[in-house]
Amino acid sequence: MYLDKTLEYLRRFSETEVRHITQDLNSRADALSKLAGTKPGGNNRSLIQEILQEPPVMKIEAKQDVLEVSGLDLRWMTPLIEYIKFDILPKEEKEAKKIRKEAQSYILVKNILYKRGISTPLPKCVPTSKTTEVLEEVHNGICENNLGARSLTRKVIRARFYWLTLQKDATDFVRKCQPCQLSCRSPRRAHQHNFSMAFCEMGIGPTRTLSPSA
Repeated sequence: MYLDKTLEYLRRFSETEVRHITQDLNSRADALSKLAGTKPGGNNRSLIQEILQEPPVMKIEAKQDVLEVSGLDLRWMTPLIEYIKFDILPKEEKEAKKIRKEAQSYILVKNILYKRGISTPLPKCVPTSKTTEVLEEVHNGICENNLGARSLTRKVIRARFYWLTLQKDATDFVRKCQPCQLSCRSPRRAHQHNFSMAFCEMGIGPTRTLSPSA
């Protein structure tokens, strides 16, 4: 089955070259083959395993079918998906190097991109066109209170969502939210006022120190 599919692809090229890669130079494939036999679960929570009901060669899809998911605006995700799934990189060497490095922090499962290394379970990457909707949902629906930008960012990640400009977008969202601004400012001002009053009552000022006890 795999041989037939390989020969089918080879016929699409005017010229091909087949090279044999020895086991010592193919450590990545060797490691993947061992992971496939690993029992599910265990202490390695970052390991994602999937039981396939049929050979993956039967599910090969065209590139355009994968990238046009529900007509969403994938933007920042597209180069990562293209590289992880199809090994396609931008022509510019600088940009290609950047994508290679960034791709190490992501994983593709059933054509869905996930972010590695910031939380468990892995947060799902969100298309650009859905980021505002996610922020509003987390802010209004889940939290039910007014948050600062950092708190909102953490809540979004805990809700298993992620995108490249999450922190900046959360900051902009909070700045535009009047209740959030009032909530952030009022307690701080009250705290500073009470703090100053307490020091005044203790006899402490900008140029004064506590008198030693008699």
